Amino acid sequence: MLRRRAVQAGYPREAVRPHLFRHTFAHEAKAAGMSDEQIMAIAGWKDPSMLLRYGATLAEERALTAFTQSGFGNRY
Repeated sequence: MLRRRAVQAGYPREAVRPHLFRHTFAHEAKAAGMSDEQIMAIAGWKDPSMLLRYGATLAEERALTAFTQSGFGNRY
């Protein structure tokens, strides 16, 4: 059903996967400042490895954003 709806919306059939929503959720929740404990509770994950797996996809992007916002590079 998900892939059928993606095609109806104009996306390639392969572009939408259920696990992509988990990756996006983990990234957006971390970027919004939610704690690991809060994210795990909302997602129903008992093991932190799930958060690490799904949050790792865009971890570098979050790190670069945090670094830029910190102003650390402008101190010297």
